[in-house]
Parts: sequence; structure tokens; C-alpha cells
Amino acid sequence: NPADLGDEECNKFKDYCQRQLVLNHTRYVWPIANVTVDDIMPGYCCLDTPTDTDDSNVFWGERYTSSRSAKGMTCQMRGLFHTGLSEDACSNVGGNWFRTACINLYTCIEARPRNGEAGYKETFEQWTKDNQIAIYDPHDEEQCEQARTALGYAPDYIDDFDVCQTFND
Repeated sequence: NPADLGDEECNKFKDYCQRQLVLNHTRYVWPIANVTVDDIMPGYCCLDTPTDTDDSNVFWGERYTSSRSAKGMTCQMRGLFHTGLSEDACSNVGGNWFRTACINLYTCIEARPRNGEAGYKETFEQWTKDNQIAIYDPHDEEQCEQARTALGYAPDYIDDFDVCQTFND
């Protein structure tokens, strides 16, 4: 079974959590399909150097950057998952850290009760819109930063789970 974590207690806990998600967040399909580490980590660490790129690649001899990523360049040597936790963790291994989309924050904000659902409050919905907390595209860093700022955090605050907790409180 590919979903088996190899530990009976871990599997029981995972199954319990999935049941709670299905019961409490019915608008979402659980488990979320095709989740990558980029969807849950604040960033990723690229350990590439200009000489690491394939010499047949148009980017040969160039350092990996997010703008080159948008043009099709890929990071050849990603750091271990924990190096994506922060810029410091990545720089400690000699890499360059890149922020990922705010999937966690987007999912959190989208899980708010909607009109006709239990817990819906028109004033809260209006406050969310007035303060530009709603995120329509989690890959748009400006929307992510606006939501963090509106909730009292620095635009580049690292932990969207904290921001989500503030939103839910």
C-alpha cells in the first residue's frame, strides 16, 4: 500500500486526520492529489552552481534564479527538504533559497465558511474582502504578501501556519 507509513500508530494517526478533514472541510477533496514538498514548505534550497547546468542547456554557466525558472530552467541539485525551511538553513549548506507559493495560506483562507454554510458571517466575509486577505492565485507572491500584511505579519513572514491561525482566530 503506497499510503502505508510503515508504522501502525502513524498510520492510525494519518487515517484519523484524513477522516477529520473529510468531515470538517467538505468542500475539499482529501487527500489532496499531487502534493509536492513545494506545496507545504515555505521555500526550497537550490545547491546549483553555474557549472552544474547541462552544457547542452541554454542556461549553461548561469546560476539558477526564480526568473530563469519561469523561463524553463530547473534546479539540478535541490537541498534536502529541511533546507527549504528558511533562508538561513539553505545558506548554511551553501545554497540559494527560493520562496514557494503560499498553498497553505490559500487553502486556509479558502476554507472559511461560505454563504449558506454553518459559521458564515457576512461581516467577516466583507472584512476579508476589504482587507484584501482573499488569495486568488497562491503563486502570485503579491497576493500572499498582502494577506500576510493584512493579518499583522511581515510580507515575507516564513510560517504561513501562524498566519492561518491568526486568520482563524
